Amino acid sequence: MKLLRLALTFVLALFSLSCSKTFIVFDEKSAESDRAHLVFETTMGGGTLEAKSYNGQKVSWESSFAGTDVAIKAGETRLIFDGTVWQGGRGYFAKDLSIDYNFEKGKTYYIFFDLVGFKFEYYITDENKNRLRSW
Repeated sequence: MKLLRLALTFVLALFSLSCSKTFIVFDEKSAESDRAHLVFETTMGGGTLEAKSYNGQKVSWESSFAGTDVAIKAGETRLIFDGTVWQGGRGYFAKDLSIDYNFEKGKTYYIFFDLVGFKFEYYITDENKNRLRSW
């Protein structure tokens, strides 16, 4: 019984670690008050995002099950990313999508990628999940 309890505790600990949010600070020299937070989340259909470029600089920020929170310097931003959506056991891929947006200081934004019908859609929401802009 103790062995079963120990095994269950171990599995739960691994699960909680794998579901924790990933935090990245892109420019550690910038003050927290000058930053905006971008959270890359998977969609219900299993969509993922991988940012490849931030204002012309190569990056590798990938969405995770629990979300990836990237702190960036607020202001005009250009992101280039790839997206993947899994629906009905099939994977749909899009490459080199771009987002141009003026992210405000102190705010958190959520970036999603999804397949609606047969059309890719990516969008930004605010903290209350209200859509701010769609592409």
